[in-house]
Amino acid sequence: MNVKKILFGEKPLDIEAPEHQEKRKKWQEAGARFAKWCRFDKAFQWIKTKAEAHPKRFFAIVFTVIGLLLMQSIASLTIAVKNASAQHSAVELQRQRLEKAMEERKTHKLELIKNSEKNETDSEPQTTEP
Repeated sequence: MNVKKILFGEKPLDIEAPEHQEKRKKWQEAGARFAKWCRFDKAFQWIKTKAEAHPKRFFAIVFTVIGLLLMQSIASLTIAVKNASAQHSAVELQRQRLEKAMEERKTHKLELIKNSEKNETDSEPQTTEP
C-alpha cells in the first residue's frame, strides 16, 4: 500500500474489482501449484488436523517456539552489543596495523642487537690475572 494513499485518505485498490480478478486468480493458481510441488499443502493439512484435535497443546507448542526464538534473538543481540567495538575507518585500521608492525620490528632489532653484543662478549678471550 502506498504511504501517500494512506496519509491523504485515497482509497486502496479493491481486490474484488473485475480488472484485478484475473491477475489475482493467476497468482493464486501459481501459489497452489508451488505448494503442491513442495508438498506444503499436505504438511499444512497434517498440522491443521493435529491443531484441531489438540488445540491447547498446539498453542503451547507454538508459544514455546516463539518464546525460544525470542530468547535466542535477545541473547544474540546482547552478545553482539557486548562484543561490538568502536567503528574505525579502513585508514585507521591500516595505520594501527602499520604501527604495530613497526613496533614489532623495533623490538626484534633490539633483541638482535642484544644477542649480538652478548655473543661478542662471550667470544672475547678472558685474561686471568695472577
